[in-house]
Amino acid sequence: MSKELTIIIPHKDRVDALTDCLTSLSQCDEIDNFKTVIVDYSDDTNLFSKNLDAIIVRKRGPFHINLARNAGRPEVDTEYMAVLDCDIIIMPTLLTRALDQIKSPNICVIGAVRIRMAISDGQTRLALLDHVSLNNLIGSFMLFRTEDYDAIGGFNPLMRGWGYDDLDFVNRIEKHTGKNRGIMLDCYYHIEHPIRPAEDRGKEEQNNRTIAMKTHYDKEKEEWVWNI
Repeated sequence: MSKELTIIIPHKDRVDALTDCLTSLSQCDEIDNFKTVIVDYSDDTNLFSKNLDAIIVRKRGPFHINLARNAGRPEVDTEYMAVLDCDIIIMPTLLTRALDQIKSPNICVIGAVRIRMAISDGQTRLALLDHVSLNNLIGSFMLFRTEDYDAIGGFNPLMRGWGYDDLDFVNRIEKHTGKNRGIMLDCYYHIEHPIRPAEDRGKEEQNNRTIAMKTHYDKEKEEWVWNI
C-alpha cells in the first residue's frame, strides 16, 4: 500500500526525547500510512544504530529549525507531509484525524493542542500549555499538502532561531491557497526541557518577523531572496 504522509523530525541533541517521540509514532493508528525522516545534526554516529525504522538525513553545521525542516524535503514522495519536533509525544489517533481534516476543502494546514509534560521524582505532571484557538497554530506539529509546501518555498531558510517561523509558514500557505488553518482537539505532549531567557527568545522572534517582511520566495529562481 502506498503511503500518504511523510513526517520530518529535526534533531540536534535530544536523543532521549527523540526515543519517546518515535515510540509514540510507532503506536499510531496510521503506522502503515506514513514514513519518517529524521534530519540529524548530532555528532553521535551510533545514535540510531538499532530499533529505528526511519530515513536518516545527516547534516553538519549550525542547527537552524527551518533549514532542518527543509532538508528533509528531498525524501518526501507522498501527497502530504508534516513537521514534528523531536520532543513531542503524540496521541495514537492524531495522525488519522489530521489526515481526515486536511482533506476538507477549506483547510490547508493542521495543528493540534499542546500539553506540557514534566517528569520528576518518578511523577508526571501535565499542564495545558496554550489556549485553544483557531488563530493559535503551534509549530511543534504541522501537517499540510506537499504541493502547497513547494509552491510557497517551504520554510523561510533565512530565519534563525525560534519564534514566528511557524506563523510565517502558516500565513503564507493560507495566502497561497485561500484556505484556513485547522486545530485538532486531539492533544500531544511537549516534553519539558530548559529554555533560554525570555528576552533572548523575544529577540529571535522579532528578528524573524523582520526577516519575513524583508524577504520573499522567488518562484522563477526557486530560491529565497531579499526584497529590493
